[in-house]
Amino acid sequence: MFTKQVGRAAMNNRINTVMRLTEEHWAGQYHHFAPRYGSDEYDNYTDYADAVPILVTTLGRLREHGPLGPI
Repeated sequence: MFTKQVGRAAMNNRINTVMRLTEEHWAGQYHHFAPRYGSDEYDNYTDYADAVPILVTTLGRLREHGPLGPI
């Protein structure tokens, strides 16, 4: 949550920094495997079971809409 008024560029830079520093916690784990023994084709999926969602908002929006409002 941002508590100070900052410009759009500064806010986006901070959001991107938080995303880079926390990626291992929200990105999920990528898995790929061969569906059949000896197959050249691979199947894949991303498992988000242990991922933690990261949400970003401003203090003004939180005050206006509350914790269940739009971010």
